[in-house]
Amino acid sequence: MANKKVKVRVFEGGQAPQSKNGNWYDCYVRTASVNGMEPTSNIVRFAPGDIVVVHLGFSMDMGKGYEGYILPRSSTFKHTGLLLTNSMGLVDDTYCGDNDEWLAMFYSTRYGAFKKGDRLVQISVKKSTPLDIEEVEELGNPDRGGYGTTNR
Repeated sequence: MANKKVKVRVFEGGQAPQSKNGNWYDCYVRTASVNGMEPTSNIVRFAPGDIVVVHLGFSMDMGKGYEGYILPRSSTFKHTGLLLTNSMGLVDDTYCGDNDEWLAMFYSTRYGAFKKGDRLVQISVKKSTPLDIEEVEELGNPDRGGYGTTNR
């Protein structure tokens, strides 16, 4: 099966997402702001409670019916103490304009820093699955017992 073709516009100072396995693509920090202020050097410093917005350096046209997922890389929290504010970013297929730069917003849990060009998040693009919602009185399946009840 051929790979899905997407159009990517790279901003000045940015890089296109890159992959080693073809399913998830590392994204590079083009620039960032901390509490609305852009740093004056290539190093972005932050403190506990700061909001850090990372500009990923590209816009993308995934095509109609596709959606993009933004997740932190596995080492992001360990090395920076940054938490992605939505736990996961979701980009719909209408966010496809030339200036619709993909972003990631983080909450800082400790003092830290990263450099422009570092990789903090990864993305994947998947086909959306439209649903036909049918309201029913019963689902006809056994109950599992609530949140966090697997293997209990």
